[in-house]
Amino acid sequence: MTAQDAVSEGTDGAPYLRIDAMVWLRETLADGGDALLDLPDRKSWRHQLFEHACAYADLPVVAQLGWAMHALGEADTTVRLDTARALWRMGEHEFAGDLLRHILLSAPEQPEARHLHQDWSQWCHAPPLGGAMPCDEELRLQPLGHHHVDDFRWQYVDPDIAMLCNLPSFADTEQWHAWLDETWGGGDQALLGIWHRQWGFIGCVGLGVYEDLGFFHYWLGNEFRGYGFGPRAGRVLLNFAREHWGVRACYAKVYVSNASSQRGLAKIGFDATDIPLLGNEAMPELLMHWPADEHCSAEEAHRLFVALDIETQVALPLAHTAR
Repeated sequence: MTAQDAVSEGTDGAPYLRIDAMVWLRETLADGGDALLDLPDRKSWRHQLFEHACAYADLPVVAQLGWAMHALGEADTTVRLDTARALWRMGEHEFAGDLLRHILLSAPEQPEARHLHQDWSQWCHAPPLGGAMPCDEELRLQPLGHHHVDDFRWQYVDPDIAMLCNLPSFADTEQWHAWLDETWGGGDQALLGIWHRQWGFIGCVGLGVYEDLGFFHYWLGNEFRGYGFGPRAGRVLLNFAREHWGVRACYAKVYVSNASSQRGLAKIGFDATDIPLLGNEAMPELLMHWPADEHCSAEEAHRLFVALDIETQVALPLAHTAR
């Protein structure tokens, strides 16, 4: 059975939907216990589960099984490459590098290994934000890179994300790569993937910075909403930005009709303002401010929106516009 069979047909016990497959993989690993990862006679099971994990881009399971298979000496070059790629995408850069060097020592002319090692090395030597990866006990935030395109795609499939977050509906992979280059190219945007230690990539959090002000946004994949992951990721990023980037205050905008996002921002510490936003009469927007006890003003928000080239306009008081 190929990995494509697992996705298209759901054969041999593998569920059709990705989140169901991820749960199934974890339940199977738990039922098998340590023996599934250690005993030689479970080799066929390990390889079968590894194929399923790769098919559904379940990177934590790919890394767990692939590393066990490597340690047991039963991983071929393809398995080790898939494992190294998963570790790199998850932010486990040292483990990925160790495995890639091991592959190159045993197969120095392997072209895919050489290319992957080159890409990994370039990323590690000059990562966005200096490689900063703020985290808490479950979540890790890491700069979004071109090697995360498949992880992004799995979660971004929900069309509501693009609509509610004013993000592009990408026509193809090339458009996504161009958008990512443009996002990082201005030097004033930080875009980080939200990685759960058990479930992998679950969404994105972003912060545009101008002087000591920030503009905050985030989104989560459909299966991971309602568990508090978004507010937790937001608190991790904003606390990091305040400590390391000198961000004093932050603004976010949300559709008035999007009550769930308003609640999520409130859990981070944002408070609704009475500052009007212009430019979208069909779907009016609310401006929110963090932290709640920090002074905010229309003039400050206007200056931030102009500096970051945000399409929505902040309505200034008449006395200000008259000057």
